[in-house]
Amino acid sequence: MKYIIVGGTSGIGLATARMAIEAGHSVLAAGRDEAKFPEAESVGAKAAQIDASDPPPSSASSPNMASLITWC
Repeated sequence: MKYIIVGGTSGIGLATARMAIEAGHSVLAAGRDEAKFPEAESVGAKAAQIDASDPPPSSASSPNMASLITWC
């Protein structure tokens, strides 16, 4: 299975990503702080910058939204 974990670059989200990867699943860890991406990537997740407080993009042409759609 493929999982997108919002908040997956630290804390409980990162622990969840690690557990899913150890169970053989693919994970995209979404977070705001790019400085936290290396830790998510070190457990085998793909990282993407998403800020849930941002207004929704007007279309799927947003680079972050496009990367999520392509990954799925």
